[in-house]
Amino acid sequence: MQCKCGKIIKLHRAYNPKNLENHNKTSNCLLTKGIRPLTNYFINSTKLNQISCIGLRDEKHLKYLQRIGGIIHYGGAPRVEVLGKELFPKKFNKNFSWKKLTNNEKIKLENELVARSKWRNDFNANCIRSVKCKITTTNREKICRKCMKLNSNKILEVIIITISNKNIENY
Repeated sequence: MQCKCGKIIKLHRAYNPKNLENHNKTSNCLLTKGIRPLTNYFINSTKLNQISCIGLRDEKHLKYLQRIGGIIHYGGAPRVEVLGKELFPKKFNKNFSWKKLTNNEKIKLENELVARSKWRNDFNANCIRSVKCKITTTNREKICRKCMKLNSNKILEVIIITISNKNIENY
């Protein structure tokens, strides 16, 4: 490899700039006197302490997950009836029914529900996650920023309060 000062530098190993950095640090290189190496401007992301995001799992969230019983996987989207009528207005004048949809229309409706949802009910991890959650975080609280923001979502708050105030026999 050739340094910008014109001197040929043999790399320590392929893609290992050790010898080039040593050359830059010595007085042999005329161009780098008083200039910081480019590597000083980057952060090595492997050094950050990445941990798993635990999602929302307070007692109220766990109660919500228990009440919906593994059936509803996404939340925060418009009700399926509203979305069905919006996507297929000619099929539904009054009442929505899954039976009126073809298999392709059902897939389109389910995909739209997922696309418009704000949270994911993660029954394996027993928590609620933002659909934007990357499952890792560097926060001390072990909850990523997207899930923290979801915790103040008004729709989720209303649903959790409503479910908390009802008896389980109603479901």
